[in-house]
Amino acid sequence: MEIKREITKELLTESFHTLLLTHDFDKITIKMITDEAGVIRPTFYYYFEDKYDLLSFILYKNVFSRVKELNALDMDVEGVKSIFISIEKDKKFYQRAFEVTGQNSFEHMFYNYSYELFLERLNHYALRDIPNYHLLTKDVVAKYYSIGFVNIIKEWLQNTFQCSYNENPTAEEIFGAYEFLNSHSILDLLKKE
Repeated sequence: MEIKREITKELLTESFHTLLLTHDFDKITIKMITDEAGVIRPTFYYYFEDKYDLLSFILYKNVFSRVKELNALDMDVEGVKSIFISIEKDKKFYQRAFEVTGQNSFEHMFYNYSYELFLERLNHYALRDIPNYHLLTKDVVAKYYSIGFVNIIKEWLQNTFQCSYNENPTAEEIFGAYEFLNSHSILDLLKKE
């Protein structure tokens, strides 16, 4: 019985995934999802509250669950890198997902999972006792890094990076830029003209 439930949940997930590639999120109905999956409408509500819940499930399952596995092995850098790689594998879907705006925006979902990820990692360590920086709590630090992380992913997916040699930077290139920004001061980017 459990296998049948997993198969049904996967059918709904695949159905929604396929529909989002060709339809605006707002135009996708629960009936469209269930018809595509070959199940009846009430079945959807057994697994998901609404299509926002389904979108959040896909994000967690396909991107963030892998990170948790790597972080459990103290492979933090590899975990973050895996997010870029997972997104690159299904770039068109995530580009479409970032078009979901409003109160339940995809950007907000991504931010929440990122925040949980950064806060979880911070909770494995004690913050250094830096004079005059008592305001930098784990919560504030997790929020700060989450905002930057979501922004670089979103900019990448919206193709707003201007590269002289490559119009579509790879996950490796974007991760390298992200890693540089996190390990250097903004002053390290500047040079006198």
